[in-house]
Amino acid sequence: MSIPVIFTGGNYPLLRVTAAQAAKFNSTVYIINNDKEHDCRDILDADRIVPWDSVRSEKIEHFARVYKNITIYGEWFNYTSNFRYLVTEAFMRERGFEYALQAEHDVMDFTDFSELQHIFDQGYVMALHDPERKKQGYLDVWAGQALWSLDALSDFNDWCIDMYENHFEELKERSRGNICDMSTNSLWQQDYVKKHGEGLIYNMSRIRDNGVFDHNLCADSETEDSKFQFHEVYRLKKWVMKDGVPYFISEDGQLIRALTMHFNGQAKQLLTGFAETDGNLRKMLNTPEGRKYKASCHKQFRNRIVNGVRRRLPGGKNKV
Repeated sequence: MSIPVIFTGGNYPLLRVTAAQAAKFNSTVYIINNDKEHDCRDILDADRIVPWDSVRSEKIEHFARVYKNITIYGEWFNYTSNFRYLVTEAFMRERGFEYALQAEHDVMDFTDFSELQHIFDQGYVMALHDPERKKQGYLDVWAGQALWSLDALSDFNDWCIDMYENHFEELKERSRGNICDMSTNSLWQQDYVKKHGEGLIYNMSRIRDNGVFDHNLCADSETEDSKFQFHEVYRLKKWVMKDGVPYFISEDGQLIRALTMHFNGQAKQLLTGFAETDGNLRKMLNTPEGRKYKASCHKQFRNRIVNGVRRRLPGGKNKV
């Protein structure tokens, strides 16, 4: 069975790279386009480009009536981040897809997601990034790049509509006043597991079969028990390229295949350079965007050293 890759909009300069990259490994890639300035036909064939406004459902209209924007992020960002799950569900129903990968515009894909059908065959309802920091109080489930079954996605959207419409004060309290799609995914997962039991949601952040889905390129670990070699100055996992595919390097020197790379935060500046240089970090850092990134990293590194010294001086925060 072919599992489609569905991009629900995103930043056009990045999307034109990441959607084309996904198409190298996956036969079925769609863009549900929310960009009025670009029709995206320079990325994929016209029949794979679907206008956002053409995807309609009663759920989308219902959620639009009850949705309230309470977030530290911008209103447009949060609106599209929340609504893309309903758009993906409606599109899956329209096209008859039982499973799909909801793709993120700042993630480079290096795997055929149809080969992951076994995840659902094993009884999982979805596969998403869960860095296992919940015991520290984080709401850190990320479903920006996640495999969904239609049933699980429908349950998530129904849960969101019910929480916004009937339990909004509870949602605000549980989200600590910042209701974004990461917090709703995290809280839905908690409630879903309580209702249906453990073992139904596949954690994409763990290393399996010598491969890993990257949750955060700017972090040295994916879960508490996995650590990778790390560029302390450039704040990036280290990698080597083999046959056009990146491999992270574990602390003990093993090569771990990067099934995806998430160029999140400041690292977004490097994504286009990665594609243009075939993943050569030295060349990436010599592109115009790379030079800006490098300068910023050097400044931050110096600041970390200076602040560390200050904390150790008499009267500093952490006297030793």
